Amino acid sequence: MPEEESNDGRQDANEFTTAICGTLSPSDKRDFLLFHVKPTAKSMALYFSGSVRLRVDVDGEVTTELLPGAEGVVPFVRDADYSVEVTALTDTKNTIDWRVDVVEK
Repeated sequence: MPEEESNDGRQDANEFTTAICGTLSPSDKRDFLLFHVKPTAKSMALYFSGSVRLRVDVDGEVTTELLPGAEGVVPFVRDADYSVEVTALTDTKNTIDWRVDVVEK
């Protein structure tokens, strides 16, 4: 599923269930996403690609920062909304394609 602009603030976050992709441009420095972990989930994993940094928030937990190539653990909270901020690793004049996947079991 491709992102829909404008999703440059938390209040405009794109909601998704399993996968979403998008592009950061020189004028679009960040994208916000929102997904919900089902109450029946036994586990959840978050994967991403692109030269981006993810900041993941879920109520009651410390913000988790994920970088490409660095393994990170995202808190698992059943029946919870997760907020994801996607930003470029470096300030760039080029566009950056990204993709985020959520896998629940």
